[in-house]
Amino acid sequence: MSLVDVEPREPRSGTLLLHCPLRLGLAASLTRFVYEHGGRILYHEQYVDPEIQHYYTRLRWDVSGFTQPDAEIASSLDVLIGDGPDVAWSLHPSDAVSRWSVRRAIREGVLARAVWSHIRHKIIVHKGRTVVFD
Repeated sequence: MSLVDVEPREPRSGTLLLHCPLRLGLAASLTRFVYEHGGRILYHEQYVDPEIQHYYTRLRWDVSGFTQPDAEIASSLDVLIGDGPDVAWSLHPSDAVSRWSVRRAIREGVLARAVWSHIRHKIIVHKGRTVVFD
């Protein structure tokens, strides 16, 4: 038996990164969205900054049985999340890979922050781009 036969392959997934002013019921609405479309939540991390009443979340779900087409997910989330001051979110399919060279990461000052972020949260936001480390 080979190692490939033993280790199950991770399902295709989507990861939502969101931060916005705290809004009652938002987490429930996000998880309901996933379940109503046939998704299975792989993990859901949340944090609320009590001083500024700001909500942060990282929601990852299995999209292999998702009933909504990939092209429509972002627009549905846009309606669900809404917009406004201090609202930012991004959606990251597991099969989309962001490639950075080490030289570019060092030059733009991302590498040290990325390593520290990986150790602490496995998430980094730099110049409007969110990078998730698994």
